[in-house]
Amino acid sequence: MRVVVPLLPTWPKLPLAHGLQVQIADGLTLTIGDVEPLPANAQRWAERQVADITPPDRLRMLRNADRELPGGWPVSILECDALDHTGQVL
Repeated sequence: MRVVVPLLPTWPKLPLAHGLQVQIADGLTLTIGDVEPLPANAQRWAERQVADITPPDRLRMLRNADRELPGGWPVSILECDALDHTGQVL
């Protein structure tokens, strides 16, 4: 599988042992990790991933779509805006 994530060259990048961390703005970090085996409770796993990184009040959900990768991994694609402390899109 190949995931293409366009990153601006001005965003600082920190290589990780199993991924990449990108500083998009003050207080907003994108972490891209390895694809993992499907956990028993995928919904709970996904919610924990988002909650560990971004406070829920700093996200505005735009839309979501459920898909399945060729290997059977169910994927929920979420499109959301990350907001600064004033509610402006970062």
